[in-house]
Amino acid sequence: TYKVVVTTFLGAEMKITMISGLSDNLVYELSGYTLNTPLCNTNNECNYGSTATFYITIKTRRNWFDSENITHSFNINFNFEEMNYIAQLDNKKYETLQEAINKVPTDNVEKTIIVLKNTSELLTIAQNKNINLDIQNNTISNTGTSPVIENYGTLKISNGIITSNTTQGAINNKDAGTLIMSGGSIIATGTRQAIYNGGNVTISGNAYLSSSTSQRATVQNLATGTVTITGGTIISTGQSAVEKAGILTIGVEAQSISESIPRIQGNRYGINTT
Repeated sequence: TYKVVVTTFLGAEMKITMISGLSDNLVYELSGYTLNTPLCNTNNECNYGSTATFYITIKTRRNWFDSENITHSFNINFNFEEMNYIAQLDNKKYETLQEAINKVPTDNVEKTIIVLKNTSELLTIAQNKNINLDIQNNTISNTGTSPVIENYGTLKISNGIITSNTTQGAINNKDAGTLIMSGGSIIATGTRQAIYNGGNVTISGNAYLSSSTSQRATVQNLATGTVTITGGTIISTGQSAVEKAGILTIGVEAQSISESIPRIQGNRYGINTT
């Protein structure tokens, strides 16, 4: 067993991603450190001269012991990388947005997740999670053929950009889901919609939604869905802007001339009532 001391002199937090250099008949175990986590001291200080201490034990692989070969030469190689933080929840940072979402309790108490940089992920928000997603000036996009976000909980968006270029659109708001969009942009450039709604969606403020597909409306509202639009801009360059199968409410009773007015513009119809 060897004691390992690592000092980080950078302003960035560092992690060990891989340990190598052992022969096939040897394995290692770590005590006091887990791979791909930040190297920090006992006061949870992780940069600018902080020192992390842990132990590595080298032993023979199970059933590989050779009584005639008990001396082994090896170099232990540590691969260091900077922590790549994508999101922050409370005072803790995470390397994926989904990891931060998973840490939100299912008690319907609102939690704010701050997006720290651009990310490309497939995200799922479980039922009874209540998330205010502070995207800031960053962009969330998807990979593969799934929506950027499947929402079963409560999701609030007021800034940032969500983009989709796949066959499954940007946000799939499930029957149990509530989506409140008061700002930010959702831009779908693939073959599907910006929002596919079976739950409850509210669009207001300076929210901006657009899609270019001819297959779906920008906001595709199912028979189980309720959409309320009191502001923002919804544009389709290939189909209708809003497809109404469920309940649709547009605007509020004006109290003053300065109140926001939604702009709904489609290539086919602004609103198509099925």
